[in-house]
Amino acid sequence: MVDAGKKLQCSVLKVALRALFSVYLLSLPLLAANDDQPNAVFFRLKTTYEKELQKLSSPDLEEIVSEQDKYLAALKNIQKKVQTAGELERLLAVNKEIDRFSMARKITADDLSKDVPELIPFQKAYIKATGKLSIERARKILTLAENFEKALDSLQVSLTKKDDVRGAVEAKTEKDSLTNSAELMEARALILETEAQAAKEKQSETNTVETLAQKNPTEKAAAKPAIANNVPVKKKYSDSPEKRINQRFEDLSKCIMKQDFSQAAKFVNPAYVKTADANKLRRGFMDAFPFLQLPESSSRKIRIASLKINDKADTATLIQELWAGYQWNPLPANKWIETEGDWYLDISEVEKMRPGDLIRLERAEQTKPWNRRSPRISR
Repeated sequence: MVDAGKKLQCSVLKVALRALFSVYLLSLPLLAANDDQPNAVFFRLKTTYEKELQKLSSPDLEEIVSEQDKYLAALKNIQKKVQTAGELERLLAVNKEIDRFSMARKITADDLSKDVPELIPFQKAYIKATGKLSIERARKILTLAENFEKALDSLQVSLTKKDDVRGAVEAKTEKDSLTNSAELMEARALILETEAQAAKEKQSETNTVETLAQKNPTEKAAAKPAIANNVPVKKKYSDSPEKRINQRFEDLSKCIMKQDFSQAAKFVNPAYVKTADANKLRRGFMDAFPFLQLPESSSRKIRIASLKINDKADTATLIQELWAGYQWNPLPANKWIETEGDWYLDISEVEKMRPGDLIRLERAEQTKPWNRRSPRISR
């Protein structure tokens, strides 16, 4: 009887333990959900942003393939035309371009045909069409990032009000790191370069029209030989454009750090300097180097984060970084142009820094170094 009683007690105990264990297992998802709840919104925002960014970062293959097919069709038509005409050299040039494009699947300004002028309109059309796709994609990336930043800012405020400091800091960290994103920096640089090139081409067309309008037919005829025999401006440097811009930027930076704008003006587009007074130059430098609007800092320094020169090698997009808060912070991109034989900063059209970014930059400069030897506060 005693053994039977003990067995019964053991059985009851086992059943009770199993029941408790089952309840514990069932409660785990709820506990995990409650533990992760403060970050659920942040996780959803970040996941959505990354998925959308991935979609935008991938080129629209369907449209690109369509443009490639159009260009190949044009090549085939011209190939047939020169073959029928018995023009061997031009036929070989077209065949060479077909082989090149079939391998590279892209066209740059350097690829414009010199042997078959009929190809140039189709090549320029391809460059324009594919470039437009890239610009549209870059603008969409910037819009997506701006919306993500606004959402993170709202989340940060909301979590701070709820005293969820950990979640608020997580949202703030993600928001602050957004400006350092390689995708955003590349998108900004592409847009700035495209806009600068478009403005330059528009100005060139305007100048040409105005010049021709001021001349009579006799003067136009007399001017043609002069244009053909035009001697290019001699370069003031022997290195590559990249090295020259790096050197010029370094020298300019020293003047900027000292706020010696009279010396800094020597590195600015001469045409702009001739028409700008001291105040206009100062405002231009303030926009190009927004940290000048902040209180002076002895630890401040800048460097080039990226430099991209266009296909014609006459304009460049430079993205700079500022050392603040013990890390490198991106600054707005600025444009450099080659004129009068050298490279100069163009401050006539500067991408201004957003007020929110400027405030974060100021806070970063006020950040104090962490002292490892400082005593920890016991709780």
